[in-house]
Order: sequence, then structure tokens, then C-alpha cells
Amino acid sequence: MTRRLILFALWSLALLAAALFAAFNAYSFYSDEEDRPVASGYTGPSHK
Repeated sequence: MTRRLILFALWSLALLAAALFAAFNAYSFYSDEEDRPVASGYTGPSHK
């Protein structure tokens, strides 16, 4: 394998790992039953 192919494979794996990390962390760490540390509170934002 050439050096360019190895670098491309590493770059592709890094992109895949970053996408999986972002997808895994997109879930909320707080369930609906727990108090959420947000300024909008339970009713959501009050602006129209």
C-alpha cells in the first residue's frame, strides 16, 4: 500500500469515528423525570 492510501484510510477512519462520537453524544443525558439544568424550565422557551 502506498503512503497516500494509508493516509486516506486513516483520514476516513477518523471521520467515521467522529461521526459515531457525534451520533452517540446527540442523545440527552437527562431523562424527562429528572431536573434539567436549563433556563427555559419544564415548559420550554416562552418566546413566540
